[in-house]
Amino acid sequence: MSTSNRLVLFLTLVSASVSSGATRYAGDFLAVGVSPRATGMGSAVTAIAAGPEASYWNPAGLAAGMTGAPVSVAMEHAERFGGVVKHDAVSAAIPLSRSVLGVFLFRGAVDGIIFADSTTLVDPSLPLSESNMPDPSKTRTFSNADYVLHVATGHMVARTLRVGAGVKLVRRTIGGTAAFGYGVDLGAQWEPHPQIALGLLVRDATTTRVNWDNSRTDVVYPTVHTGAAFSFPFPRINGRLVVAGNSTVGSESGGYGGFAPWRVLNARNVANLGVEYEWRETIALRLGSQNVRGMLGPGSAEVTAGMGLRGHLPWFSGVRRMGVDLAWIRHTLRDSYRLGATVEW
Repeated sequence: MSTSNRLVLFLTLVSASVSSGATRYAGDFLAVGVSPRATGMGSAVTAIAAGPEASYWNPAGLAAGMTGAPVSVAMEHAERFGGVVKHDAVSAAIPLSRSVLGVFLFRGAVDGIIFADSTTLVDPSLPLSESNMPDPSKTRTFSNADYVLHVATGHMVARTLRVGAGVKLVRRTIGGTAAFGYGVDLGAQWEPHPQIALGLLVRDATTTRVNWDNSRTDVVYPTVHTGAAFSFPFPRINGRLVVAGNSTVGSESGGYGGFAPWRVLNARNVANLGVEYEWRETIALRLGSQNVRGMLGPGSAEVTAGMGLRGHLPWFSGVRRMGVDLAWIRHTLRDSYRLGATVEW
């Protein structure tokens, strides 16, 4: 069995366990993240999330720099584990009179999964063996797809304080089985100093329930994300270095962690670290480490890296700036990549 086939089999089994009501990792599909910039920084962006993707990372970040803020749209495509899992996302940030509206649509899927059981064997009356494998003409394929729609808003409460909230609608399909759910995210960002930013996000604040049409329910409990970022300007070379960190706390009781303050010592903890060097607000280089589990014990990490280009293209009338970002994630199940583009009007 090839590596891809093994991975497809693994993902199929995981999907089946989720649909059958195993909720411990029910919210993991909501935690894959978006944005090549955030990914390149190890997803350590709770304190500095801004622009269209802030709907996902921290809705308060939608209001960052809202004075004269442009309408912006971001698009991305990602392939994980050698292209087996594909993610596509589009998001927009639209300034209103006193706030910024964010809309974010995400699709993550494993397409072309081969379904085979005993009835598809060359000789169904005999057990599975090297000489009695599934007949390709008898097998069928199906997809495991997740759709998430975020609608969020960010508000500037004070010059250094922003708050935000978002509602997300979830649609999941596995073969002929489907599910629907909804949840709420709450966030805040505070800048006590021009070079210091702090962030707070409560994901799935009201508990997200995903109800399957086979009467099963997956429960995604709240998780609390805290972040801090420090900016170091280098005016002589028109550069800036940002160092950021995140901590996520959630109980092992269910969902993507599932926060319970009285069970923090047994929590499922995640730490994320990232750095970004930006030159003339045009070229950015990024490095990070994400999913560092077990802050109170042994953990594991995924190394990330990325780069971005920003600029004004005079031949595109009405467009303020355009940007392209690329991110890479090192993983034992083959490396993953994210490619994204941003347009500001």
